[in-house]
Amino acid sequence: MSFLFFSTDTMSGHLLFSGRGDDPPYTTGTVTMRHTETVHHAQSISLAVELHEGTRRFRSATVTAVFSEGRVLKLALDAQGAAIAMQGLGYSGGWQDGKGLGAWRGEHVIETDVWDVSHPSRIVYPDGTQKEHWHRIQPVSVRADFSGAVSHGTGSMTLTIAGRLPEHLQLTAAGAIQARSGS
Repeated sequence: MSFLFFSTDTMSGHLLFSGRGDDPPYTTGTVTMRHTETVHHAQSISLAVELHEGTRRFRSATVTAVFSEGRVLKLALDAQGAAIAMQGLGYSGGWQDGKGLGAWRGEHVIETDVWDVSHPSRIVYPDGTQKEHWHRIQPVSVRADFSGAVSHGTGSMTLTIAGRLPEHLQLTAAGAIQARSGS
């Protein structure tokens, strides 16, 4: 699954590409033009990613969306800085006691985490142990080409790839993954 929220000097939007197993991918998204407030609805979305070696975390990605009126948006995305580790929001059990979210711990219990997230996929904990964590939100730079009109901006993209690669994701000889169009 991949979802992107982004904004450039001419547009903003969100695009979702989701595929499970060998089911046809589900895609959805809209892009709003900033000056006219025109909303474009994605009819299909395709995805290509270049991964950091030995991981399922992306270094760069290209998201291409085709809209109902036939216009094409091609977004070139480059990872910027360390990704946010979603485990810090309570995912994967949360809390050091391992009881997870919703367990009673008293009236005013505060806990903090300090992790090294400088590696693209590993989290290093204070005791030195490491874990590959699949759910990270990556800040990205955005170069948008909307049928020839180019703009630049920023965004955040989550890309989660788990298990065997499904048919709609194919690893290329250069180590890039390409996702076939969905609708």
